[in-house]
Amino acid sequence: MIYIIDEDYNDLQSFAIELKLRNYSVELIRDADAAFEKLKDAKDIELAIVDVMLATASQDESIFSIAETDYFKITGLVLIEKLSIVNKDFFPKKSVLFSHAVTRNLIDKINIFSKENSVPFLSKNIFSNTFNFANEIEKILKK
Repeated sequence: MIYIIDEDYNDLQSFAIELKLRNYSVELIRDADAAFEKLKDAKDIELAIVDVMLATASQDESIFSIAETDYFKITGLVLIEKLSIVNKDFFPKKSVLFSHAVTRNLIDKINIFSKENSVPFLSKNIFSNTFNFANEIEKILKK
């Protein structure tokens, strides 16, 4: 199963469809809390594509705090860290970071996390179509 974790659910439907057309099972998950619950015990993970600036459940219900996520700018990184503790067979090695980040500070944080954890980072800005996105995901899956 390929999990795409991003609150921009409607925007990513076309990415999911392209992967499904290539015979992958795909599930979209809308926020970090739902992703943590789903993936903490999952054993069917081919890949988890995680948005960096990821939404959470309401602040009262979320396991992700404003402080640890830098006002929710790095929630995806924190999600992968938390999953790495409870599902070591799949995290961080089956993760891919996916983001529209444009500020130098945030891109630096993502690149450091990516390098330290051997997690590929894909910028949403470079994919002009779903075909190119799916090709890149297939390359990562073959590694």
